[in-house]
Amino acid sequence: MGSGMLMKVLVPAFLMLVMVVLGIVGLREMRRGAQLEARGRRTEGRVISSKLHHSGTGENRSSRLVETIEFVADGRTVRGIPSLNDTGRVDRSGMTVPVIFDPDQPEVFVAPENGERVSRTGPLIKVVVAVVGVLVTGGFILGPALFLAVLV
Repeated sequence: MGSGMLMKVLVPAFLMLVMVVLGIVGLREMRRGAQLEARGRRTEGRVISSKLHHSGTGENRSSRLVETIEFVADGRTVRGIPSLNDTGRVDRSGMTVPVIFDPDQPEVFVAPENGERVSRTGPLIKVVVAVVGVLVTGGFILGPALFLAVLV
């Protein structure tokens, strides 16, 4: 197998692996949010601080607010960063916010922006991008004709 052919397989295979990992992360986030909503305890907490977190570079640079929230769970004060963040760039510093925490591990909590449910938008986008990415990279690996034959 020549190096050109090797690159035609390795690069899409690596991209496919990245897409699979992205999909798994999205599914785990969706499951974690649903579990907390189903069996978590609800209380109120206060946003102690919000810091703007930047990731990526150049045109791919994105930012979101990372909150530190303090609340009382079973008589003890918990201070931490929510397991899932669905607030986007809304600064809630100093505000009282609803908190849903795991009764077995109060450090695992969410503070949904709408107060009721954790947004599924972010995790769902990851899953959709992953599925589309796997399909596209699968087409590169198998070749368009063979890939379409497998789908049909």
